[in-house]
Amino acid sequence: MRRWLLAVVCTLYWASPVAVPPQVVDEIRTVLRQRALVKPDEVLMDKLSAGNLEQGLKHIDPWARLQSVDEAPVGVLKFGIGAELYRDAEGLWLMPYSGGPLFRAGFEDRVKLHAINGNRVAGMSSAEVTAVLTGVDGVSLEIDLCTDGCQSTEHVSLLPEYYSQNSVEEVYVSGQRQLRLRHFASRETRAFLQTLLLAEDTSRALILDLRDCQGGDLFEAMDSAAMFLHPGKSLTSTYSRKGLEQRYFSPPGRKFSNPLTLLISGNTASAGEIFAGILQAHGRAQLVGVNSRGKCVSQAIRTLSNGSLLHYTNLEIVLPDESHCQGSGLQPDLVLSNDEVKSSQLILRRLLKGVGAKLPSPMLDKR
Repeated sequence: MRRWLLAVVCTLYWASPVAVPPQVVDEIRTVLRQRALVKPDEVLMDKLSAGNLEQGLKHIDPWARLQSVDEAPVGVLKFGIGAELYRDAEGLWLMPYSGGPLFRAGFEDRVKLHAINGNRVAGMSSAEVTAVLTGVDGVSLEIDLCTDGCQSTEHVSLLPEYYSQNSVEEVYVSGQRQLRLRHFASRETRAFLQTLLLAEDTSRALILDLRDCQGGDLFEAMDSAAMFLHPGKSLTSTYSRKGLEQRYFSPPGRKFSNPLTLLISGNTASAGEIFAGILQAHGRAQLVGVNSRGKCVSQAIRTLSNGSLLHYTNLEIVLPDESHCQGSGLQPDLVLSNDEVKSSQLILRRLLKGVGAKLPSPMLDKR
């Protein structure tokens, strides 16, 4: 597939506002006028300024953002407790990275954050919590995590360290192997998946966990989905402001016929939704969970004169069955409760019971 500087990106993180000079704001206006998927409202463009840049961009393009020069991208070695932070209506949650401090402390699944160093996180902004969790080299963080619906808490002392954000993780839940897709990294995710699958019996059912897959490289997501589809099968079509840009099809190569169950949640977005949507549209995978976020658009990245990166929406993505998941998200074939979707143990129990579940047949394709 042709490789552009093109990504479908959506990461839940909170960074400090980027200080930009007026000329950079003018550059942003020019890029959006020329390249944005939807022609921007000139009234909103005139109101855009260095003082209101974050909110102003959101009014013009809900997914647009400015990334500072020193902001570490996903996949780069990071310092902290080894977890991503998420917020939902119930509060703040941590999703550990395999091998990181939180994971090694015995927490292999998402867990609710209650307090840090004796201070409850309720009422704290996400940026404040992120800053504290990053920690200081050599200084332990005292963290209280909620269990049993926060009727009780569990205390753990963690020493922050450098950890890697692998795009694919192999985990075991009650002895059941699962592959977690955290993000789609260019020239990495497909290779990791292929290596893990080569040792598998192709008749063995696989569980791919995309509940916290918030984006990444569009082409890597399509290449990864193509591993499970016959050559020539439709992957996506992309549309710019001017109309059809490109159609993409599954290329020849090694194919895997394992029956697939994909776990999705409201955190599943962008490239994660594209990957899952392609396989669902072809009848190749059963989706289990709750509706995904509904960000089925592509973003381009433009480097500005001060070195910062402008992420802006430039393409609409259409799935093989001509459906659009933008706004509505993907609908699971098996709907879980809010409690179930947060717990790998409860999901596995539901799947093993077979309540409402039907594992897909190998290489089932809609013709």
